Amino acid sequence: LVAYAMLTASGIALLLVLGMGPGDAVVHALAAVSTGGFSDHDASLAALATPWMRFGVIAIGFAGAIPFYLYTVRNLRDWRPWRADVQLRGLVIATAAVVLALFALMWANQGTDIGTTLERAVLTAVSAQTTTGFSIVPYAALDNASRGVVIAAMIVGGSFGSTAGGIKILRLVVMVRFMQLMIARSSVPASTHISTRLGGLTLHYREIEAAMAVVFGYGTALFLSWMVFLAYGFDPMAALFEVSSAIGTVGPSSGVSSQSLALPLKALL
Repeated sequence: LVAYAMLTASGIALLLVLGMGPGDAVVHALAAVSTGGFSDHDASLAALATPWMRFGVIAIGFAGAIPFYLYTVRNLRDWRPWRADVQLRGLVIATAAVVLALFALMWANQGTDIGTTLERAVLTAVSAQTTTGFSIVPYAALDNASRGVVIAAMIVGGSFGSTAGGIKILRLVVMVRFMQLMIARSSVPASTHISTRLGGLTLHYREIEAAMAVVFGYGTALFLSWMVFLAYGFDPMAALFEVSSAIGTVGPSSGVSSQSLALPLKALL
């Protein structure tokens, strides 16, 4: 609660310093810290007056996707836990990968100037990876490859112990460690005991099973929801974007959601 209040107050102060009006600052800071993504403008971040305001809002969203245990007084005085934290490193790496992928795709398909393309890539990538859900460009206007990258980011999401949705970075890292363990086990005698470590601690099979159960359940719900939309005749990529956004509590739409959407599909989302 203290961390949440601190982030909210800091976010409002930051946006005021960047020139945003009090009403807009409160709305966008609240929506960013909670990774809710709501704006009081129809055009979302595109309606904000300056790039600094847009980057300020998305930075607050990123702060909300960092595990809150890092915001203790001790960790704010000593930054070594920040550098060593597995989730934070994973979040930074995943976000950077999404930024690079979106930048390359947007540059190839839209051909706008480098500055505009980079801004759109960064804002879209951070918004998707942290499941904040703000938008700088209409998601329906993205090509299928770019939407695929955004879908992957929304499915993974932010950190365990943050306000972000998705399966969480920690579970993704656990799955990677598990695959490494299986590969290692296949190359040694059966009697050899091999364990894997995560963040300096031994990763137990019960923890691996718990992560796999969540990932499997998440994937099953995502797949079944997608099948329902396909049965209604929607474009596969647009439908996958829609259900990924909903199950990850992200919020943006690829154009499928509307007032005229069939009631069963509204209920499903």
